[in-house]
Amino acid sequence: MLTKSEIQFLKSLRDRKARQELGLFVAEGEKLVIDLMDSGLKAKQILYTTRYKGKLSRHENAKEIREADMERITAFKTASPLCAVFTIPTHGASENFIPRDEWMLVLDGISDPGNFGTLLRTAEWFGIRIVVCSTNCVDAFNPKSVQASMGSVGRLKVYYTDLLAFLQRMPEEVPIWGATMVGQSIYETIAPPAGLLVLGSEGKGLRPEVKTKIKTWISIPRNQTNNRPESLNVAVAGSILISELCKQQKTR
Repeated sequence: MLTKSEIQFLKSLRDRKARQELGLFVAEGEKLVIDLMDSGLKAKQILYTTRYKGKLSRHENAKEIREADMERITAFKTASPLCAVFTIPTHGASENFIPRDEWMLVLDGISDPGNFGTLLRTAEWFGIRIVVCSTNCVDAFNPKSVQASMGSVGRLKVYYTDLLAFLQRMPEEVPIWGATMVGQSIYETIAPPAGLLVLGSEGKGLRPEVKTKIKTWISIPRNQTNNRPESLNVAVAGSILISELCKQQKTR
């Protein structure tokens, strides 16, 4: 059973400010919790109900709680029988990052946690290790971002910074690619071995000041036999672009 104060504490971790101040986040579901633990993240507390029959109930920091309490603390419509509280990993500063032999993903104003988490999952799948985000992106440790990333948030280095200043620090020779509807086709563009792939928000794209730092505009060509849909979801578009970059690197 959880006390009233414990419930309030766990519910507070849905809030970005509380997560940042406390350095903690919540993950729900056995598979996700195990993935994060396997990534090296330490579970400070594991909570489970009688419906859960897995091995994590024997963890040293595990505690059985009532179904009603789990339903009160979940961030989702349907509560999982297990959740865990983790320490948010820290990776130092991103100021000195310069892509010399790899591609990095740069996100500007991505607001949907599902899209954000999917982009993290895709980035890891294709070997991208570092993701640099503008400060107005959704929090990587938002419960829905964590869920959509399927554990990738615990393995990637995710940084939040002044994106314009970050791009301004890049040496002239660093390729900075931006996604747009009218850029040159990704399938007809030869990708260098390293660079920055910059994706903008779902509704507005890249901010005007960030656009001034883009050196190459790329797009995903639409089938010419129709004019619908008008655009691709940012997570889908990002996945296609990252996949093509990876393909080109492997065929060099």
